[in-house]
Amino acid sequence: MARRFVMASLMAAILTVSPWSRAITILSGPSFTPATNAPLAGLLQLTTDVDSRVSVLVSDGTDIWERDFYDYATTHSVPLLGFKPDRTNQILVTVYDEHRNAYTAPQLLTSVTAPLPTNFPSWTVLTSEPDAMEPGYTLFIIQSGPYCYIIVMDNSGEVVWYAPWTHNDSDVRQLDNGDLFIEQQNPSNKFLEINMLGDTVNTWDAPAGYPVNPHEGLVTEHGTIMYLSDASQSVSNFPSNDTDSNAPLKTVNIDDNPVVEISFTNSALLHTWSPLNLLDPTRVTYLTYEYPSAYGVDNEHANAILEDTNDNSIIVSLRDQNAVFKFSRSTGQLKWILGPPANWGTNWQPYLFTPVGTPFDWNYGQHAPELTP
Repeated sequence: MARRFVMASLMAAILTVSPWSRAITILSGPSFTPATNAPLAGLLQLTTDVDSRVSVLVSDGTDIWERDFYDYATTHSVPLLGFKPDRTNQILVTVYDEHRNAYTAPQLLTSVTAPLPTNFPSWTVLTSEPDAMEPGYTLFIIQSGPYCYIIVMDNSGEVVWYAPWTHNDSDVRQLDNGDLFIEQQNPSNKFLEINMLGDTVNTWDAPAGYPVNPHEGLVTEHGTIMYLSDASQSVSNFPSNDTDSNAPLKTVNIDDNPVVEISFTNSALLHTWSPLNLLDPTRVTYLTYEYPSAYGVDNEHANAILEDTNDNSIIVSLRDQNAVFKFSRSTGQLKWILGPPANWGTNWQPYLFTPVGTPFDWNYGQHAPELTP
């Protein structure tokens, strides 16, 4: 009964916008081609006799959803997103000219989405309150055993987009143009931009000597890419133990995590800023010797970059220093350090914050700081 009602609704929509109004017409298409690399997306193509925009109504037998596109042209190649797995989708296409004259394609398009792969990670929706959520979708990348997927879920916890992906990648974010930005650590050492059809549209290689650390990579408002890297640096008079203050000092290699900036246009190296040059190089915490690194003692473990455009500054989170620090983008001058004050040398005392109010808890092992309004 529900399916007959859906079909009746679609046919009513066809009759409401009569194809016999010839102020605008479809010359070729519409056709729909499922995406090879993103199985729940596809490309809608058609041409019209005059400049037009496209509106799409989709029924999958359970849900009906609509997409409106507002770019006027005679040739249309429109990515369609939001299909769900294991559904038979019927697609109704209507075009409008600039005077709001409409023409609806007389035939429905049909596209069948396959079930999710057998190795796709399983999930359980415990609570879903869409009215209490921000509008939109949730984008993330997940590794399930040897398999990796980039996934988009709607606010009811259903998968509406996915792409099988490389197991070694750990972060993805959406760019302003709607494409996805992914940093790839060793051995690839590059950044990718893929569209929502799963196709690679841009690639940036990391400069020699500045490999991609998977914790952070972002496109800035300056038309650049900023990311964290790894560099082995020798430090003398370094404590050989992070709990015994009387332990002997030694010379060690430290895994420094410089902030690296490259050109969005041609990947050229523009700037580097080293935490080891800005902060106390011999300060240790209870996290210093927790995880060994191929580059040396993991005494920084940088995991986030923020740009503060209010004063042209950069903020970096160092997990193993229990510290978030800020420095000038233009001069490289340290501005402040947010974190527990223990073990900082004399030169860094002026940059430490003073607690206000009691009780007070410092940040330890922090991740993903964000600027509030």
